[in-house]
This record gives sequence, structure tokens and C-alpha cells, in this order.
Amino acid sequence: MNEEEMVFALQDQHHKFSMGLSTILQCLRMAEQEGGIPKLPSDWWIQVARRYSIILD
Repeated sequence: MNEEEMVFALQDQHHKFSMGLSTILQCLRMAEQEGGIPKLPSDWWIQVARRYSIILD
């Protein structure tokens, strides 16, 4: 079982839910690839991928 190191409690007007840090990092990666945010340094992504088992494509 892969336990999240950090989980965020989130809420909108109708729902409460939680999201793990690895999911948020994957969303950040997709936003970067789609041009929604500026490029982050490759070295940063490599460190994140190693620490949180994120697959970089």
C-alpha cells in the first residue's frame, strides 16, 4: 500500500474531499505541459519524481 506523505482537505460549495500531494504534483505537471503555468526546472522535477514516485513523461 502506497500511503501519501501529505493529504490536503479541500472543499467547494457542495463537497468536501481530500487529495494527496502526488495527485496535486501530477496536476501541476499536466498544467505545465499544457502551457497553463511556466516551465519548472528539470532538476526540480527529477527531485520531486524521486521523492514522490511521480512518473515524468
